[in-house]
Amino acid sequence: MGSGKSTVAFRLAGLLDRTAVDLDRVVERRAGKPVARIFSEDGEPAFRLLEARALAEELADGKVVALGGGAVLDEGSWKLVKERALSVWLDAPLEVLWKRAGADVSRPLSLDREAFERRFAERRPRYAEADLRVEAEGDLGEVAKEVVRRCGL
Repeated sequence: MGSGKSTVAFRLAGLLDRTAVDLDRVVERRAGKPVARIFSEDGEPAFRLLEARALAEELADGKVVALGGGAVLDEGSWKLVKERALSVWLDAPLEVLWKRAGADVSRPLSLDREAFERRFAERRPRYAEADLRVEAEGDLGEVAKEVVRRCGL
């Protein structure tokens, strides 16, 4: 939802000499169409199924994975993350998230401000269950360094 997950994941992977993936891009490659089309043509449940399958495979490879913002609401996906990974909540104020995500038409769930706020409120309790919470309002390169520092890596 605009927290900088993809940017931080790739910068974090660089700092740790690992591979990073953006789970939405993995799903797009496998489906052969953009996330927005998957949502419009197949629906959110179909997208979440593709996402869960991709997540299981990417976590098995030991990669730094940037989850889509809604992946945490899928119980199976969240269980996988908690069992196989260190989860990091990139926490930023709603206004920052909206500014980053709200104008991006490739984000099908970020086009309507009211709906965006509802999703933020719905997801926030699950985000709070992450292993680590890091402020993500500022420079995302610095956020990645903070994750490394806080994890002692």
